[in-house]
Amino acid sequence: MTAFDNIKTNNWPASSNDFEDFLVLKMSLNGSASLTESLPVVAGSQELSPKRTLTNTGAYFQAPDDVIGNATITGNRWDATHDMKSAFRVGFDTYGQPGAPNSGAFASNGGSYKITFGNGGYPVSQNIVIKFWINGGNLTVNDGENDEHMHTTGEGSGYQTWTIASTDISQLKNIELNNSGNTGPYFSGLYVDGVQIVHDPKKHYANNVHFGSNKYISIPQDTRFDLGTEPFTLECYVKTPDASTGYPIIIGRWGSGGDSNFNNIWDWRPRASDNGGRWCFRVPDVSGGPNGIIDGGASVTDFEWHHIAVSRSGNTWRMFTDGQLTNTVTNSNTIPPIDGPLNLARGYHTFNGSIQDLRFYKGVAKYTSNFTPPGAILS
Repeated sequence: MTAFDNIKTNNWPASSNDFEDFLVLKMSLNGSASLTESLPVVAGSQELSPKRTLTNTGAYFQAPDDVIGNATITGNRWDATHDMKSAFRVGFDTYGQPGAPNSGAFASNGGSYKITFGNGGYPVSQNIVIKFWINGGNLTVNDGENDEHMHTTGEGSGYQTWTIASTDISQLKNIELNNSGNTGPYFSGLYVDGVQIVHDPKKHYANNVHFGSNKYISIPQDTRFDLGTEPFTLECYVKTPDASTGYPIIIGRWGSGGDSNFNNIWDWRPRASDNGGRWCFRVPDVSGGPNGIIDGGASVTDFEWHHIAVSRSGNTWRMFTDGQLTNTVTNSNTIPPIDGPLNLARGYHTFNGSIQDLRFYKGVAKYTSNFTPPGAILS
């Protein structure tokens, strides 16, 4: 936006952060409201970009929680990988997701393995939901009032979702796994009053929006998302443990022909099998093949929060990881208008993890050298 444009939009003198004038999309991705609407972009008294109604297909929010950090563990686990705190750390809620069941808690052969939550546990006003796989043994929860609830193999085998109403349990104090030989339950997820409990470093907010298999958000088509040859910048915080093969997507668009039409697509990935596992940005391939990869120059699949940004000016692409310039690439490919929606975490392969504070600028290359990653959108 030029100085004249600022005058026209009643935004003169311009604010100290002129980059806000170029925002076409901003999403905090921090809780239930952020799953239904994006945030409007406002300059002065003018709305430069409206809030947008989102279509949410399964994405949900998690509550990073230090109560688990203060928990005590008794008994013995099966081996070094089947740790109860690690099961909460990973936060997978489906047996068979990457890392599960190896990431799920599992008791030792013929033994028990118990977590007692710190700070008196979790008060329950609606219900608790426990997700696990069981092929023997049993799983027990205790409400702190000597009232135990047990789920046994006789109540079903395989992947289980066990719901206990608040009328039966008002305070969740502990979870115990019991192995009946060399079989027993793999614990993989806990929800209290509809919020998944995850022992995980939060970034900016109390909740993290989580994406996984068939869990994504779509934003209606808008010509403001067409990139052509204009400068633009995309940035967000991302956290994923998934370094397996495939092509998950943070955000992207594709038109007719879907994900396989390489002339009518762009997307931003936390990793790519054909890119050494590093994050990248994919542009339409003028040769008609899947080779339009702009290498981000770094890996972000260690399940820690990372800020990543891609910035284009002319034919120069700059890729930043945690504020550091990690690659510069020359690429003159045009990104054509696309007739499809903008999608978060929807692509050829599942994106498992969290995205937060996503900002999409059109008309400006916000970053050209090293910088300090920005704070929260909702500061």
